[in-house]
Amino acid sequence: MTVQHLSIPEAQLHESKGVSTAAVNKHYVANGAGSGTWQKLLPPELNGITTNGTVGQQIESDGAGGFTWSFPPQALTLDITSMDTVTDYYLVIPYAGTINKIYSVIDAAIATADKVLTSSIAGVPITNGALTVTFTGSAAGNIDSCTPSAANVVTAGQAVKIAASGGSTGATRAHLVLVYTRTA
Repeated sequence: MTVQHLSIPEAQLHESKGVSTAAVNKHYVANGAGSGTWQKLLPPELNGITTNGTVGQQIESDGAGGFTWSFPPQALTLDITSMDTVTDYYLVIPYAGTINKIYSVIDAAIATADKVLTSSIAGVPITNGALTVTFTGSAAGNIDSCTPSAANVVTAGQAVKIAASGGSTGATRAHLVLVYTRTA
């Protein structure tokens, strides 16, 4: 005769007793004396985590057997309605952080000349923060990117300026994605 584990009365269950009545999102923590309790996972139970994180943070591996709090990368978008316009665009960054990558994609080919999109914060150019959309061989779906390496830290609510220059022609739309990692 086979007895299903879920049919065994609670008093006859082996450790971990209480599993049938444990609340959702609780785990079993041994007390070192042959027993334990069901409880929420607490920060000290993860090597390296000593405090509660802040809203929006996630726990990630530190690569050395421990864990750390971090913010996941955030992405903001900016649409440029016509790549034949030489003008400045602004994008407000809602949280303090570091700009890691800037991407562009075009909806159609551009002609005549390249379009350069140069990023700056408070008048200071972002190091490696310019990308060039090349007109030679350009086509819908072409993606360009740059990887900022310095002068790329923003405070909460600060604007990033994207200066569009170059003599490209064609009323092609472009879309920018600015990827940054929150620091607070």
